[in-house]
Amino acid sequence: MKALVTGAGGFIGSHLCRELRSKGIDIRPLALPGERVDHLEKPGVETRFGDLTDRSSIRGIGDGIDT
Repeated sequence: MKALVTGAGGFIGSHLCRELRSKGIDIRPLALPGERVDHLEKPGVETRFGDLTDRSSIRGIGDGIDT
């Protein structure tokens, strides 16, 4: 299973990413461009950068995502 987590660089998003990974769920974190998410870089993590208000920056973000 692979989950998309928006706001992955924030407080709640980063904790959610950590919890999902602890359960063996692969994640695709979405963070704002320039946001530090190096703490998420691990196997099973496919970090993307974009802004939900900029449609072109998130094109295809849900491809291959289960939840």
